[in-house]
Formats: sequence, structure tokens, C-alpha cells
Amino acid sequence: MLDVVHAPVQNDGSFAFSNLNSGTYNVEIGNRQRGMVTIEDKDIEGIDFVIPVIRQVRGRVVVEGTGPGPRFDVEFSKVPEEPEYGVSSVPGTFQALLPEGDVWMKFYGFPDPYQIRSITFGDVDLLKEPLRVSGTHLPDIVVTLGLPGPTTRVKGQILNASGQPLMVSTRLVVALFTKWERISMRAAAGPDGSFEFFGVPPGIYTVDAPGSIPILITVEGQDIDVSLNPR
Repeated sequence: MLDVVHAPVQNDGSFAFSNLNSGTYNVEIGNRQRGMVTIEDKDIEGIDFVIPVIRQVRGRVVVEGTGPGPRFDVEFSKVPEEPEYGVSSVPGTFQALLPEGDVWMKFYGFPDPYQIRSITFGDVDLLKEPLRVSGTHLPDIVVTLGLPGPTTRVKGQILNASGQPLMVSTRLVVALFTKWERISMRAAAGPDGSFEFFGVPPGIYTVDAPGSIPILITVEGQDIDVSLNPR
């Protein structure tokens, strides 16, 4: 097992290791910069690291029309080691810690039938130019998506063991989602167990509610009426 030696970084950026044996060492600064140094029989000075200025960049997704914001993936071409960014922790949003400079971005994982209309950063078209990270007051990255066809309404009823509408006395949430929850919608059931989703894009969905048997439906452009039976 390799020994790890730590040294604090002083306010002026300096650091020092003492009583090291001869050998080759990896030097790591806060998981952001790495270097290698070989120690023989004398002290070594002048091991310099340039730590880039890190800025937080936020983004959001806008969907033309009535479709929901999907979950997706985003990659950056130049990021610190172990970047702290969460993609779509809230559907349709993302954030990243990025070094100052030019960064190319890649978006993927948008579920069918979503299409990317534009990606902008202020006045910059990120489909043609890199993301230029500089300064503290950065605009949001805005990803605009479109749906080529109409969306659909999905409505239904939660039933009891007798096949009758379930009378709901507490808040009951019905979920409608695709595989991996790339598209995920929620709707509160009414007092009679009825529920309704608007603006549902084409695709294969699971409809589920607490205490009910999940069902699989295919949305193809026409309104759908479903029933959820008890487990």
C-alpha cells in the first residue's frame, strides 16, 4: 500500500513536504492538478502548479409547446478532475463547475421525439462556438427543444377491489414515466381517484400509483383513457 503524505497550502499558495525518502512521487493539488517529481539526494524547490479559476455555470431546458422538460446528459471537454456537476437533478436543469476558458459541450440522451432547436449562452450560439467561461456574472445556458408532432392527453381512474372508483381521502400522486425516467410526469388524483396528464409526447410509458398495479401504455398521438387496478 502506497503512503500518502499531506501538506497544507499556505495563503500565498506555497506548500512543503519534509523528511521524504528518495523516489518518484505523484503530487496532487485538491483533485484538480497532478504532477510527478523524482527525489534523489537533495532538496527540491520550484514545483509550481497553475490552478485555473473555477466558475459555476447553470443551464436550463426550454421545451417549445406543451411537452415536459426531459432528463438528459451533458459532457464538457475541459473540466477539473472529478467535476462537481449534477445533470438534471431537477428535470430540465443542470449545473457545472468549469475552469475559465473555452469549453466545448455535448448534450445527449434526450428521449425521442425531442429535437434540439438551439443552445445559447447569452448571445453565443453553442452549436457553433465553444462556451467561453469568464467572469462572475455568467448567463444561463439555455437549451431549447422542440417536439415535431402533437402531444397527447392521458387520463384515467384508480379502482378499488370491486372495480369501482377509489375514493381518495388523502393526497395520492400518480406517476407517468418512460424507461430510465427520461420523461417523468406527476399528477394528483382527485377525490374519486381520477387523474389526468396533459402534453404527453409520443412514447412508451409506465403509469403507476401507490397500491395499484403499474401498467404499460403506448402514446402515439391520440388521447388515452386507462384504469389502475389494486395490487
